[in-house]
Amino acid sequence: MATSTDAVTVHVKIQGDAVGGKACLSLYMNDQSLACASAALAASVECVLAPGETSTTTILQPDMSATQVGKTWAEMIQPSMYVSLDCQASTWTYADGPVFGVMPGQTVEIQLKPKED
Repeated sequence: MATSTDAVTVHVKIQGDAVGGKACLSLYMNDQSLACASAALAASVECVLAPGETSTTTILQPDMSATQVGKTWAEMIQPSMYVSLDCQASTWTYADGPVFGVMPGQTVEIQLKPKED
């Protein structure tokens, strides 16, 4: 069961021109002992920034009952999470890549930049 202490706070920072747009973020959970198994989607959110804004903070509240290969977070041997960006649905792309090694209750920062034409 998810609690507010499980929430992952994400500081979104935009590099370059502050043109405004959206960032579609997802939080995935995975058991690192199962390297080849697909991660489980635990939460997602769409952040909207107005022109001139270069940062925002959002909360990803993980569904701790989500399963990877039939196992919940509590049942995983080496549980971990990561924050990723849906680049196709977002105005920006990664400046530094996804944020790996995220744990429930943690605060992380993701750096984004304008897409190149």
